[in-house]
Amino acid sequence: AKNTLKRIKEHLNTNGVVILDLYNPQSEGKKHNIAGDVERIMEWRFKPNRICLTTLTFIKKNQSVVSHFPLRIYSIEELRNLFQEQGFQEVHFYEDYHFIPGTASSKNLIVVAR
Repeated sequence: AKNTLKRIKEHLNTNGVVILDLYNPQSEGKKHNIAGDVERIMEWRFKPNRICLTTLTFIKKNQSVVSHFPLRIYSIEELRNLFQEQGFQEVHFYEDYHFIPGTASSKNLIVVAR
């Protein structure tokens, strides 16, 4: 995470802003969406060590592609510290694109940093 934020900071213009939409599950779950003729099924298991094990399945015309991946879930305070360590001066957290303040239980965290 530190190296990623360091690279982002290096590529920002002076006074540039980075916006990240981070997945922030707090428990197990499943989500099912259909867009056009593509079906997406996302299932996740949240572990106490803040690792989220995710299975993502895309289905189109009876063909499917399945991907399994782990994600490290960071707390708001951990994220704030990571951003500040890389030189970001302003770091804000929202739970959506309507600027509702983010909390530990927000399903997603929108991070806006300068």
